[in-house]
Amino acid sequence: WEVDSCLLCVSFLFLIWVAYAINTHRIQHVPESAATMLFGFCVGLVLRFGQFYDMEHVLAFDAEFFFFVLLPPIIFEAGYSLERSSFSTNFGSILLFAVVGTFIATVVTASGLEAMSHMGLAPFNADNDVK
Repeated sequence: WEVDSCLLCVSFLFLIWVAYAINTHRIQHVPESAATMLFGFCVGLVLRFGQFYDMEHVLAFDAEFFFFVLLPPIIFEAGYSLERSSFSTNFGSILLFAVVGTFIATVVTASGLEAMSHMGLAPFNADNDVK
């Protein structure tokens, strides 16, 4: 437990320093979220391929923790840092891409599932009606 706490504290301190450096030096090409994801990727690589065999529980993914704790601040930060003028100017394009992209994703997913069911790779039968 001591190693987990130490790793967590060092990671948070480093991320605070990275955010401070990005804001202080006005680095506009690297968003804080991208730097955070890159740091998390590097820490994951070190834990996975280092000599930390007893650290597998640190790398376990908990969906509830992600959706209820980690995701809301990411969405809030994205909305907070959004420029309203750019958003309102491009609202038509954003809406068009959202609707068309959702439709394309739906068609591709449905077609893929139907093809997999005909090949016998999916655990359901596409010929039966759902009631």
